[in-house]
Amino acid sequence: MNFRYPNGMLPNSLALTYICIAYPLALWGLAVSSGLTWLLWCLALAHALIISAYLVHECIHNTIFSKSTHNRRLGQVLAWLTGAAYTPYALLQMKHLRHHADRVDVPAIDCRELLRTHAQLSRLIIWMQHLHLPAAALLTHGLSVVAPFILESRRHLRPYVLIVTLSRGMFFLILGYIDWVILPGYLLAWLTCLSVLGFMDTFQHLYQVRLQLNNDRVLHEFDRAYEEAHTFSNLLSQRFPVLNLLVLNFCYHNVHHYKSGVPWYELPALHAERYRDTPAPLISIYDQVRNYHRYRIERLCAHTPATIATGAAGVSFLPRV
Repeated sequence: MNFRYPNGMLPNSLALTYICIAYPLALWGLAVSSGLTWLLWCLALAHALIISAYLVHECIHNTIFSKSTHNRRLGQVLAWLTGAAYTPYALLQMKHLRHHADRVDVPAIDCRELLRTHAQLSRLIIWMQHLHLPAAALLTHGLSVVAPFILESRRHLRPYVLIVTLSRGMFFLILGYIDWVILPGYLLAWLTCLSVLGFMDTFQHLYQVRLQLNNDRVLHEFDRAYEEAHTFSNLLSQRFPVLNLLVLNFCYHNVHHYKSGVPWYELPALHAERYRDTPAPLISIYDQVRNYHRYRIERLCAHTPATIATGAAGVSFLPRV
């Protein structure tokens, strides 16, 4: 397999090696440790899942390997590792690329409408939001599992979802057989991963939501100027940019939309070049943390479009329903 860009061999190899080492090593650490050390292994596993998720994003844009087939295969493996494989990879890719082309978010189910019409589910989600659990991500994950059984347009995916569910179930049975203490550790790591992915997604766009677009026609409702005005970068640190590697530079989101084919390791340079003479559309980490906490209920339940203060919910590239 050849890398798409000559300078991509080292950074992508390092990222993949990190996952191959950190993921099984963290599972082993959960089985043999306790107390604070056990929590540290949870964080290590969570970070391996986070890097896996952002490499899925790179595979979706075909920025790792020169052949799209190789990107697809790697993306499928990494999506399975992150628990996002209940939606087929081809559908994940189509929806995310439509997000770029149409400059909207395209779910098949309107989560806000679902919460408005199901009071018990709404109360549960609001309770989870109060506790800072990744309620929106868990809701969309759950919907990705049940969608083939409630949507006629997804009926053909029932065998696929059952196979993925069986394979993931066997995986957890094996982990539990090795040592049951791995399972709560994995759950905590996965919830941490979903929380980080949700936090990073919250303030990157103020896009409108359009229910499932079932054709290949690109909308012309929103232009590049709209995209520029409604897309933001949310760096973890401007002073110490190396910290942005913790999320594989996904926080350089404005330039990612400016040139979506640019790989993750070149985004900081592109950001510096593009905003050399003009202010970058940045949201400070202080404002991100403050507003993420302050508007955690309004963000999910608001009837109006997202604002730069509230941010958006349930718009991650993983999962897609």
